[in-house]
Order: sequence, then structure tokens, then C-alpha cells
Amino acid sequence: MSSLAPTWATFVPELLSQVLALLLHDFEEWKAQKEAGYSGSTGKLQRQRMPRHPLLTATHVNRHWNGVATRDLYSRIYVHKLEVVRPLLKAVTANPKLLDHIKSLNIDYKYVGLPTQPKAAKKEQGRRQRTSVVTWQLLRMLKPGRLRHLSIEAQSLLPFPADYSFNDLIQALIGLKSLAIVSDGYLTFGPFLHFAQWVAAAAPTLERLSLPCVWSSSMGTTQNENTIQKISGGIPNLKSVCIIGDRSELSAETFDILVTAPARAGLLEDLSLPTMFHCSQAKILHVINRAATTLRRLHLNFTWALYSTLDSNPGANKWTELYIGLQSALPTCKTLEVMQIEAHLQSEDYMKLIQSLPPSVKILRIGRRNIHGACTIEELANALAIYLNSETALGQTVLPTLATVQLVHYVCANMYKPTSLFTEADTFKQRGIELTFDGPFPEHLSWSY
Repeated sequence: MSSLAPTWATFVPELLSQVLALLLHDFEEWKAQKEAGYSGSTGKLQRQRMPRHPLLTATHVNRHWNGVATRDLYSRIYVHKLEVVRPLLKAVTANPKLLDHIKSLNIDYKYVGLPTQPKAAKKEQGRRQRTSVVTWQLLRMLKPGRLRHLSIEAQSLLPFPADYSFNDLIQALIGLKSLAIVSDGYLTFGPFLHFAQWVAAAAPTLERLSLPCVWSSSMGTTQNENTIQKISGGIPNLKSVCIIGDRSELSAETFDILVTAPARAGLLEDLSLPTMFHCSQAKILHVINRAATTLRRLHLNFTWALYSTLDSNPGANKWTELYIGLQSALPTCKTLEVMQIEAHLQSEDYMKLIQSLPPSVKILRIGRRNIHGACTIEELANALAIYLNSETALGQTVLPTLATVQLVHYVCANMYKPTSLFTEADTFKQRGIELTFDGPFPEHLSWSY
């Protein structure tokens, strides 16, 4: 046994990094779920305790492992509380060379409303102020050209310290490939108007972009859109686009820059779109058709629009165009692997969309509510099972690569159990398909770096 010790203890750095990457798998998956956000849940996942980082253990194996694990440990940083960011700032201040390792930075303190008791609220405000000061100190230290992924939950930068400036981060964003500005709910952006400056700074190299788009018109929305529309040369390498917000008023001009242009260039791979009041459904269908040969993951949320339709709102009839158009567009997306749909439909209407999916789909997620006559989870599961048990006109298995199905009831996402009305469970087992009814349901496509 002793003769084997030097072998594993002194792996070449490249091989050891691959071993450490295997240790990171579950941890990175947990982080990706955190970044995706969830709707209709009780928020349990958001409040779960952060698991111990596996690379912290690896740093204690020996000096060689410590060197490689430290490099990998600092390459992807997830800041979720003051007790993390403070020692991190202390470490990089004492050893600035550690900043060279930081490739991915996620800042998300998962703030919720302040306590109702004045004394507790004042204490929490003080804690957030201290956290904000340290967070901005860390952001100012980031080195130009090193960072590749940045994800910031908007509330986590508040309250702004007296000396803050969004320009402090501009140089560090040069060369950035992935930028996610996340909002947890409806935010009043106020002084957070300048995040579009970050998009402009990273535009030449940016490949993935996630932006919040508040549903009500505001000066902040207008200023952000103006900044994006003035980006010289657009965002030429953009492959993944996520617009966050249940009811977005993204202008047609900004939609063309963020969504239509990547599709037209043959680059678009991932697309998350909410209900978009000020965007014609023809534009969305045009994008899906143009990206048919490249689109891998698609998340569509038309819960609000179809809710209005069920309310007999005459102004919502335009969404019928999107619903019918999808049935023609989806079969052409031959590379589509992940489909996530949020809607309120009857089971036969869901099935029309599902029957339109290409055979390449591996993951199907549907989120819905029991309102205004929409179908139950059991009805949808049974209808889907019957379809999966059928064959195509050529005698082939339908959706042959489907491996995961998630059907989520918004109101009780974390505790829903199908009733005896669900009679087709064996079909999913026979096909080897993992079927889950519990949530939470992701608000958009998950990302990991």
C-alpha cells in the first residue's frame, strides 16, 4: 500500500484537477439550482445551509494537493454570507496572487424583507451595510482580464456604500464571457440603473447573458435599454440569453440586440423568455425558427398571458399566435435537449406542444396551477404516459431520448403527491424515465460555470 501512496499523492496538476472536478460535481449542481431561482415554492432550497466546499478538504491532503486545490478553490467562488466574504477579502488582501485564480464569482446573499420589529430591523440593516462595504471592496480588487463569469443578485449589492461606483468594475469585466444580473422578485432598481454599463464593457467577448426586466415602465428600464442599444458592434458572440421577469416590457429594439441577432448569426443555444407584453409573438417565433439548428435549451413562460386569455381578456388573444406557432416551430429544433414550459392549459393543449417536440429532447419540465379550469397534474401525467406508449407514423418510439420529466404544481410544489387518479406510472418506469412531481420549478434555465 505504501508504494501506491506517492502515485496518488503527487498526481500531475492537470490530472489532479480532473479528480477534484469530480468531487465538485454535486456542489456545482447545487449552486446551479440556486442560480436558477424558483417560483411557487416555499423557498426551502434558498434557505438550506451551504454544504462544505469539497476542495477545502482536499487542501489538507498534502502540500501538492493544497497547491492545486487552492487554485481550483479560488477559480469558482460562491459568496452567500458575510462570514464568507470577509475572510475571502482578508485572504486576497494578504496574498493578491490569489486574485489571478478567480474565474467565476457568484454573489447572492438571498436577502428577504427586513424584520417587522424596529430593533431587529435596525440590526439587520447594519449587518447588510457592513456586508455591502466588504462586498464592494472585493469587487474593486478583481483584476482586469481574469474574470470569466460573474453572477450578482441585485439586492446583494444594497445598501450601496457611500463611495460606490459601478465604474469601479468596468475594467475587471473586460474579457468576461458570462454575466448574470439576477433579481429575486419585483425590484425597484433605483440606483441600480447602471448594470447595463457592465453589459457594454463585456460585450465584445460575452457569450452568456441573464438580465432582469421589470414589468412596469420606469426610468431605470429606459436608461438600461438605451445603454444596451448604443453598444457599438452589439454582442457578437452571444449564445445564451435569459430575460428574467414574469411580465416584461422589453422593447423591440433591445429584443433584437439580445435575442434576434444571436439567432440570426447562428449562435443561439439557450433561451429563457418570460411573458413579453411589448414584443410581438411573431418575433419570438422568428427567433425560434432561425435558431432551429443551434437551440439546445428553451424556457418559455406564458403563465400571465394565458391566465389573461382564460380570463377572457380580448387583449390577450395575440398569445394564440405564439401557442399555435410553437407547434410548427418546435419540430424543426433538431438539437433541442431541454424544454421548460410555464403555462395554464388543458391537458390536450399541453399535449399539442409536447407532441411537437423533436426526438432530441432529454429533459421536459412543466409548471402549472390549478386555476380557471386548467388540467390537474394527474391528467397531464396520464396523457403524457399514453403518448409515450405510442409510436410515430414510422413505427418509432416517441421522444426516444427523454430521460427526465418534472411536472410541478405551483401552489404546493414542495409537497405535492399524485393521487390514485395517476394510473400510468408503469409507462415511465418501463421507459426508464425519471418522473418527479415535486418542485421547486426553475424560473429560468440553470447555469453553471
